[in-house]
Amino acid sequence: MASDKSDVLKELYRRHKLEEFDRGIVKSGDILKAMKDTSSTLGTANPANFLKDLIRKRNVNDNWPAEIWADGVGARQRYGDKRVFQFVKRPGWTAAFIDRFDPTDETECYAVQTASLPHLARSLGRKDETWLTQVAVNLRLVETQLAVYSSDALKFRILDVTHLQMSIKTRPEIDAAYIASYSNEASQGADLNMFVTCEAKQFGERILEDQIIEQVKVAFYITKKHTDRPIDAVKPLAIQVLDTDIKGINERAIYVVEFKHFLRSDFELVDHSADPEAIYDIPLEKVSSTLYVLRPSIAGFS
Repeated sequence: MASDKSDVLKELYRRHKLEEFDRGIVKSGDILKAMKDTSSTLGTANPANFLKDLIRKRNVNDNWPAEIWADGVGARQRYGDKRVFQFVKRPGWTAAFIDRFDPTDETECYAVQTASLPHLARSLGRKDETWLTQVAVNLRLVETQLAVYSSDALKFRILDVTHLQMSIKTRPEIDAAYIASYSNEASQGADLNMFVTCEAKQFGERILEDQIIEQVKVAFYITKKHTDRPIDAVKPLAIQVLDTDIKGINERAIYVVEFKHFLRSDFELVDHSADPEAIYDIPLEKVSSTLYVLRPSIAGFS
């Protein structure tokens, strides 16, 4: 399967270099044609997941064709209008795909109680995003991150955090959504309301930057008509199951990454730009990150 996918990627890149694609964007029909031309045995039912199935795993660079990376080219997901992904140059990168937001030596580690979850429920946990999101919601990990571990510029202004919904069926899907309200010193005490998106990743999966940027874009769109108390900003977060070393003992933890929020006024300037790629030039910046170790343990994370 890996060999088949590599052959299809190389065929797509060969055709891209012949300038058959607009700005390196590959659509589902291009993938199906490349599969046919390479006599691929890959399934053709869902070409929209062609790149996602490759880049979501930690071994993505092992499976990315060396012939493509030799040109310094990686890829990113695209959404809508039958687009699947885009070949992109990665100047200065050491690999076609890098994980910029992994824990560092400075990452906080916090033991969080799970006794508030019934023992039977803890024993029935599964290794999927839905269970991860459910645990994060019940243990109030997002609320803790924003109120305790966020930047001083934000955590001392926070008023409240409210969980709205799990699994918003947008494209891409938002695993969980919250509203966070802050006092806005610049407006004499008026509130600053943020829509908080949360992306969940199982153990062994990567945080995908372009997916998160797309979630920010979708969040601005779906909240645009809310004018009674307008949504002024979108703050993305990611939660990920990782292994960590606690006093020489390897434990699995829930890693929460908070990113800098995007103001609606700034987003609309970019969204109305003549360049449809401008949104991808907005940097995704980490504000805080914390490893949450579960006490006692929960099935699905051990």
